[in-house]
Amino acid sequence: MAVVLGTVLSYVVAGPAIATASAVSFAVSEVLDAAVYSGTVQRRGAVVAVLCSGVVGVTVDSLLFPAIAFASLALTPGQLLGKAYGVLARTIVTAIVRRRS
Repeated sequence: MAVVLGTVLSYVVAGPAIATASAVSFAVSEVLDAAVYSGTVQRRGAVVAVLCSGVVGVTVDSLLFPAIAFASLALTPGQLLGKAYGVLARTIVTAIVRRRS
């Protein structure tokens, strides 16, 4: 429901190009993220699965969003860098939690 609400709000506030880019890039990147995580977690463990799935999701999202929204990949390097910090943070937190359990 939150994704649907966010998409509707994006159409109202940011316009159709941004909202469509956001919805498409989110949907595709999350499906691929989940597929990589599911395929990796049993073989390599949660920490590696979080890292690998995050890298795939961030890369796909960072390529699709600016291409759809702005017909340009000029913003991709900044998006990749910023989101890579999030993947790194999630991976570190996962490693710490897994180590303590």
